[in-house]
Amino acid sequence: MNDLIVDVKLWGESVGSLYWEKESNAALFDYERKFIRSGLDISPIIMPIDQYRNTPYRFLENRTDCFKGLPGLFADSLPDTFGNQIINEWFASKGLSREEITPLDRLCYVGKRGMGALEFEPSSPINGMNESSVLHIEELTELAKFVFTDRMAFQTQLRQEGRNILDILKVGTSAGGAKPKAIIAYNDITGEVRSGQVKA
Repeated sequence: MNDLIVDVKLWGESVGSLYWEKESNAALFDYERKFIRSGLDISPIIMPIDQYRNTPYRFLENRTDCFKGLPGLFADSLPDTFGNQIINEWFASKGLSREEITPLDRLCYVGKRGMGALEFEPSSPINGMNESSVLHIEELTELAKFVFTDRMAFQTQLRQEGRNILDILKVGTSAGGAKPKAIIAYNDITGEVRSGQVKA
């Protein structure tokens, strides 16, 4: 989905816009004028504001598998291996191959639920993705097993049980590491578990 423009935000303020350049298979970033005036240099070595205040920054040197055509500043927010597997299957259920998914699409799935201060809009096109809901750990655990062990079963669940899939997308697409993780909020008075990445 190469026509996507992603607004990058920091503490609710727009930092700039990310575009995907299909020809170079890399992203371009354009600082927001108001953010330039703030004087906050979020990437002083790689893309200093003074150098790129009038021209977009092209990430041509970061097209490796690690950075996916993004500088580390934004690549750090990409989903981990487990999160990417979930997202790949979600897109596949909608008829899109992983080759059609750009890193910007993946950042949109992170949306406001990333581990750092950066937020990406438009956030996920999945309705309810940024809403809090009660979670059932046992169901999420079983669903995570499907992702790794039985792709066909996971695809079936995608078609039949949208609510559970939405829950695992909410909690399991942005924490890094080799093993699946869920970011949750736990109320020790009521015992209620919710996504820890959206406002409760």
